[in-house]
Amino acid sequence: QHARQGRAQAQKDTPPSAMGIVEVKDTEQHCFYRAQLLDVKQDKCLVQYEEAEAGPARQTQSWVHSKLVRREPPEQSAVRIEQGAIVEVRVKADGDSEPPSWWEAEVKEMRDDFIKVRFLAGGDSIVESLRIRPAFSRGVVASGPASAPLAKQTLKLTDGLLAWWVLNEARVVADVMPKSQLLAMSLDAKAKAMTLFGTEKAIATAKMLVDIHAKHQGDIQKRLHEREQLASKLQLEREKKVKSQGHRVEFGINKECIGLVVGKSGKHILSVQKQTGVERVEIDPVGPRVIITGPTQASVEAARELCEFVVERVAVQQQQIGWLIGKGGKNFNDLQNKTSITRLNIDQASSEVVLVGLRSAVEQAKLYIDTHLQYADAATAEANEQRALEEELSGMTIGGGKGRGRGGGGKGKGGDRGSGRGGERGGAE
Repeated sequence: QHARQGRAQAQKDTPPSAMGIVEVKDTEQHCFYRAQLLDVKQDKCLVQYEEAEAGPARQTQSWVHSKLVRREPPEQSAVRIEQGAIVEVRVKADGDSEPPSWWEAEVKEMRDDFIKVRFLAGGDSIVESLRIRPAFSRGVVASGPASAPLAKQTLKLTDGLLAWWVLNEARVVADVMPKSQLLAMSLDAKAKAMTLFGTEKAIATAKMLVDIHAKHQGDIQKRLHEREQLASKLQLEREKKVKSQGHRVEFGINKECIGLVVGKSGKHILSVQKQTGVERVEIDPVGPRVIITGPTQASVEAARELCEFVVERVAVQQQQIGWLIGKGGKNFNDLQNKTSITRLNIDQASSEVVLVGLRSAVEQAKLYIDTHLQYADAATAEANEQRALEEELSGMTIGGGKGRGRGGGGKGKGGDRGSGRGGERGGAE
C-alpha cells in the first residue's frame, strides 16, 4: 500500500509524458487504458498497464500494435459538447478494482450538467459533464502516432544537464511533446538517461527542441552565475569602503539652524559625539548641509536625530491664536515642555506658528497643535455662552439692589411717622 502511494505521488509530481505515459486502445470495447511505454520495436510497443489505486495489483505487460497507442491527451478546462457527437467518458470498468479508463460514446441527450450517452460498445448511461472529454482519436483532435515505424532513442545526460532537466522538466515537456509529435519521453534519473519514443522524425525534432532549451537555459544559468559573482564582488568592495571610510550620512539644514547644530563653542557637536560614538560632525557651508561619519550605521543615524534641526511653519486661523497661546502663554509653555521644541513664536503677518527644533520635536509639536486646535471652536463657544450668562446675571443683580434701597427708605419714613403719631397720642393720654 505504501509503495503504491509513493508511486502515485511520484506520478503526480512528474509530467505524464516524461514518465512515458500513454493510452492504449481496446478496439473491441472502444475504450482506452492508461499505461507506461517501456519499449518500441518497429510497429510494436511494450506497455505496462497502470496499477489500480485500490484492490489487487493488476499490472500486466504486453506488446501491442503502435496504431493502438497514443499520447495521453491534455486536460480540458472547458469542453463543448453537442448532441450526436462522439466523446470519451471516464468510467471504471469494474467498480474501484480497476484504474479508470476512457470509453467512446455518442451523446444522446443533454440536460444541465448531466448527459445521456450511448457507449459504442453497447449500453446507455447518464453521466456528469465533468467526466466527458473530446474523442481525441477522431477528427482534427486525433493525436495518435503517425503511420511511420516507431523507434526509440536513449540520450545520456551529464550531471549538469540532468540537474537542469529535473528543474525544468514540466515546462520543457509541455513545449517539446506537442511540437515534435513525440509519443512519449521517459527519464531514468539513476541511469542519467532519457528515452524518446516516436517516429524518427519526431525523435529528431524533439532532440533539436531539447537542445535549444538546454542551450538557452545554459546561457541563462551562466549569466545568473556571473551576476551573482559581480554582486558578491560589489558587496565586498562596499564593505571595504565602509570599513576604510566609515559609515556616512548627510542632510540639508536651514541656515538659521547651524548655530543650534554647533552649539556654544561647539558644545552640542561634542555632546553628540560623546553620546553616539560618531567620529565627525561637520557643517558644509555649501547647501548648507551636515555631514556625519561614524563606525556603524546605527551610530550615524542616532547622531542625525540629535543634529537635524528644522524650521517649519503651521498655518492657523487668526481667531485661534489666542486659544493656542493660552492665558499668560500657558499652552505654549506646555507645548515646549512636552515636545522639547527649541523655539516657537507666532508670525502675526502670515498667521502662522513658527517651529524651530529637532525634526522629531517639531513633528511632535505639530501633532500637539493639531490636536489642541480641535477644541478651539468648542472652547470659544463655551466662553461666549459663559460671558452671556455673566452679563445676564450682572444685569439682574444691579436691578435688585435699587429696589431694596427704595423699600428700606419707605419703611424708615413710615416708622418715623408711626412713631411720632403714636408718641403724641400716648403723651396726650
